[in-house]
Amino acid sequence: MRHVFAFVIAVFLAIPASAAQRTFVSYRGSDLNPCAVDSPCRSFAAAIAQTNANGEVVAVDSAGYGPVTITQAVTIVAPLGVHAGISVFSGDGVTINAGLNDVVVLRNLYINSQGGVNGVTLSVAAALHI
Repeated sequence: MRHVFAFVIAVFLAIPASAAQRTFVSYRGSDLNPCAVDSPCRSFAAAIAQTNANGEVVAVDSAGYGPVTITQAVTIVAPLGVHAGISVFSGDGVTINAGLNDVVVLRNLYINSQGGVNGVTLSVAAALHI
């Protein structure tokens, strides 16, 4: 019986964590979190890494969430009244290098230049909605 239990635990630990359809960021979050609503990430980059293609990243409160590179179809959104910022100190604030059929949506984000090159750079995507 102990061998069966040990085998079940070993199989469970070998299964990779799956991505979520909706992830969350918060100024109180940590990029070590799973980006769930009750344990949000701190940055858009960490949240996108844990979001399914065609999923959504939601900023739950006002903060700066850092530059991000998008490589899949995704929506990044801040609800009305939430100031979700990306300060661009160098390079680009948002770099989109998704698939040829991917649609990317950036909604209610505040991107400001602090000496960076571009706010948003679109390399590859079927469409970008801002």
